[in-house]
Amino acid sequence: MAVDKDNPFDEENPFDEDNPFEDVPVPEYTEEELGLPPVREEIRKNLNRKELELFKQWRLDFACWAYDRGKEPYFREGYSPNSMRDIINRVDRFCEWFYGKYSFTTKFSKSHLNEYWFELLQNDNQLSTNRRTVNNVALILKYQSIEWSIPKSEKIYKRINEQKKNSKFTDWNTPTELKRLKSASLKIHTVPSEESLSPEEAEEWAVHLSQRLGKPKYELRDEDWDGADSWLIPSLVYVSCDVGFRPNEIRESKMSWLNIEDPDDAFLSIPHTEDTKDGKNNWRCELSRDTVRVLNHWLEERAERSEYYCEDENGEKQEREEIWLNNRGNPYNKSTLRRSVMIPLQREAGIDVENRENGWYMIRRGVGTHIANESGISALMTQLRINRVETALRYVQTDTPGVRRWFNKR
Repeated sequence: MAVDKDNPFDEENPFDEDNPFEDVPVPEYTEEELGLPPVREEIRKNLNRKELELFKQWRLDFACWAYDRGKEPYFREGYSPNSMRDIINRVDRFCEWFYGKYSFTTKFSKSHLNEYWFELLQNDNQLSTNRRTVNNVALILKYQSIEWSIPKSEKIYKRINEQKKNSKFTDWNTPTELKRLKSASLKIHTVPSEESLSPEEAEEWAVHLSQRLGKPKYELRDEDWDGADSWLIPSLVYVSCDVGFRPNEIRESKMSWLNIEDPDDAFLSIPHTEDTKDGKNNWRCELSRDTVRVLNHWLEERAERSEYYCEDENGEKQEREEIWLNNRGNPYNKSTLRRSVMIPLQREAGIDVENRENGWYMIRRGVGTHIANESGISALMTQLRINRVETALRYVQTDTPGVRRWFNKR
């Protein structure tokens, strides 16, 4: 059988180790187009002006390569924009560690990554978290055509699998706490007009608003009072208590996902191209009537808020696609959700802030645990957009209401 030299995918082609895209230039993108986060402050401190300029150029070149073909160079398969954020953040943390110890370079070696891997093993993260971190960082060696794998990888992966089998969430919101969080969102985000308050009440509310908005009392403006009396946070909490949003799903949520014309058949419709986890499935996630009512109030308010509009390339006004933006006009992330939303909600709901977890995953775990115990794994996987049964099983917790129902049925 003749060998097809021109077909790089011919199984018997002696040239099949050559990359068919090796001579194809990597497209150029801007930091804004790739959604790169700012360079970390510690990196800026550790590099002088010229080094920082060279680092930023290397960082952008690497990001363009990873986006265009970093996942599988042979097939010119790159990473999704959502994955790119995590990759760059993890590479930046590596560089922050590296430049804190060594002189500036962008030519990294296997020994550097080995050292970083053993550094990661000293922290308290699960092995699977460290593995994801270092595998993302290893792309900087792949970018240099250097192959690398985790030292003693067979033992590491075996231990990761053992951890996954035994892993259960340590904390989650119970069904009662989820109801209290929804009530708290309505209470602390309802603000009386300043004119209707006595001087003492106005002072008390000013303190409350300055703490919530993170600005001094003397900087409070009329729009701060108006904006604080909002349906934004209630709608975010109500939707999350229905569908168990991950923080990155809140960041990426789009108006086109909402299908709420019929309150009795309302749902989120997330196409696989916008699935923030794996991009494998189209998802339909049900919404309750109460959530639809709150969402409708928010959408009416949202339509009147200037931060939800921008100018297109022709200078014409157009609506932004994000459902929710924080008070700086940016999408929420894990940190802002925890700091400015979850902790105040927990305090108002009477949930111990000091001795309980404060991340948004508390809601997701609570929703998942409730669905799993009430309706089973299949409903859980659909409503929470979970692909793997092993992952879904982590939500099957022994909840107190479930035990009480068992007592009553005996």
